[in-house]
Amino acid sequence: MLPAAAGAHPALHGSFVLLRLPIEDDPGLVYLEDRLGGRYYQDAAEVAEYDHVLDHLRARSLNRADSSQKIHAIAEEIPA
Repeated sequence: MLPAAAGAHPALHGSFVLLRLPIEDDPGLVYLEDRLGGRYYQDAAEVAEYDHVLDHLRARSLNRADSSQKIHAIAEEIPA
């Protein structure tokens, strides 16, 4: 979970899927989807850019325990 207090981050443009396969020398695949359709990126430099974004998000995200606590706290606020 990435709290709003983390501020601006490099994934504000939208969600993405980074797919890694256990194939030697395969850089992976990035999939983006927007209102007009989907795009795939397979070039090593493009995949590396999204790898960097993912590393940045992981570094700024809450850990598992804090994420769970935050989710439970928000769920408690929802009327039954």
